[in-house]
Amino acid sequence: MYDKIVFLVSSLSQPRAIRRVESIAALGYEVEVYGYDRVQYNCNKFSVKIPVTILGQMSKGDGYLGKIRTVKRDIDSVVKKHKGQNCLYYSFGYFESFFLCLKGVPYAYEISDIAYGFPSFSKVRPLLRAIDRNLVKNAQFTLLTSEGFKGFLNQPKARFIVQPNKVNRKIIGVERKPLNLKDGHFIFSFVGSIRYASMMRFARTIGKYFPQHEFHFHGVANVESTQKAIDDMMELYPNIKLFGAFKNPDDFEHIYNSVDVVVVTYGVESLNETILDPNKLYEGIFFCRPLIATKGTFLAEQIESYGCGISIDSSTEEAIRDSLRLLTIEQLNNISRKEYEIEREEVFDSMDNLSTLLEEIC
Repeated sequence: MYDKIVFLVSSLSQPRAIRRVESIAALGYEVEVYGYDRVQYNCNKFSVKIPVTILGQMSKGDGYLGKIRTVKRDIDSVVKKHKGQNCLYYSFGYFESFFLCLKGVPYAYEISDIAYGFPSFSKVRPLLRAIDRNLVKNAQFTLLTSEGFKGFLNQPKARFIVQPNKVNRKIIGVERKPLNLKDGHFIFSFVGSIRYASMMRFARTIGKYFPQHEFHFHGVANVESTQKAIDDMMELYPNIKLFGAFKNPDDFEHIYNSVDVVVVTYGVESLNETILDPNKLYEGIFFCRPLIATKGTFLAEQIESYGCGISIDSSTEEAIRDSLRLLTIEQLNNISRKEYEIEREEVFDSMDNLSTLLEEIC
């Protein structure tokens, strides 16, 4: 039905987008990629075999409305360029999908978070959700990285496929090493884009109350204010460290083998955080590192199901402090061994469902 799949990517260094495009190309589909250079984070790159067009730069300091206008302009340009061609457009973003829908072209829509799920959007969320429900209804299909998104959108007329953001198969042969902690020095870590206040709160708690432990940030802050907050914490607490950008999945073995506990305490104050099913869950399981999540989140339910960590009240520094004081060496080692028993195929990405769907529509 379609001769080509045209991908619209908000960040050309986004590992999930790179993996999705390359996996679909490997199935034999002709693909093109259009997207933005995010400036501060460009460790990950597409294969040279993939035709990529850089639409421009978007830095973390750019204004929100300006970004929307830029996306509209570039969507118009890309669609015009392919006029007369039989293309399926594959969007990784809310506004990209919105403008594709307005253009009346066939599109697929991938949702990895709810763009309007943050507290600052609370007043306009009903409207944005109504638009989103229409976007998924009109899409050829919508790929969700969390089952939680399906319940939130509640659109029975949509064609959904749930495909969690699991581990890249490139590292499936890496040796798994369960923890063997012998002393009371734990290294806690967050791995990924640093943008949630809940993670900052956890790190600050380690710095303030637990000098015998460490907190490691592996990733890049998404806004200047977050970067400044990290810098201030590191100046105040020497046991908080920032290691910056990393290559996914190439650097995972080194990163995860250098830490003891994976922190995924996304907060309940944000809708988006409540229903996430992040890649850190599957990375933590594969590398046998216990996870700490926030009670009341979809992620906490997943962790309980796998038996791969604990959930705590992360709403205040005091609540985090009280929970961490109960952690023991034996508890962490036992969780790590249980993770080791989970089959590696369980946590690695699979194209089976998406491949079948593409065969039907392409």
